Amino acid sequence: MKLEFKRLNELLEAKASRAIDRLDGLKCYTDEFQDTLDSIVYMLEVSKTLEQYDTECPDCKHRNEQPQPQAPQQPEYIGKPYKPFGKGKRSDNRIVMFYSNNCPPCVYLKPILEMFVVQNKLELELVLVDEEVGQQHAQDHQVQGWPTVFVIKDNVIQHTMMGADINAPVETTKARLTEELLPFFR
Repeated sequence: MKLEFKRLNELLEAKASRAIDRLDGLKCYTDEFQDTLDSIVYMLEVSKTLEQYDTECPDCKHRNEQPQPQAPQQPEYIGKPYKPFGKGKRSDNRIVMFYSNNCPPCVYLKPILEMFVVQNKLELELVLVDEEVGQQHAQDHQVQGWPTVFVIKDNVIQHTMMGADINAPVETTKARLTEELLPFFR
């Protein structure tokens, strides 16, 4: 428990002041009264001395510290060149989706992303990680789960979007795609 020294000092000073006021009117007083007064004065001195010390134990400090919000950590591949998958000419600006046919979030997201790409006249590169070549390509780009969507701008990975909520309405997923991906193509 953290002591509020200012409040403690106020209480002790008030008690000492009342005791001194009572002393003024007395011609004699008991030893018990003197002991009480001495205790109050002693506590007042100790309280003032303790103000200069840190009285919280490390456990209390740890519990009372407010956690600092951490900035989301960007994956290492953000800002690095993207090596295209497969053969053929690709646009330097495109969306790449790493997916698996055995992954429910991938199965949910893929048609929504394909429709999003068509509606916004973007290029889409699909990397099926169920195949050895796709797995190697995902490893080359440090993709750790799927679905993972990259935004490639000037052949550099600019943004990544990971995962999909299969319980989310399609409109919510479209809104997420619009908010996270589209700004890179304006």
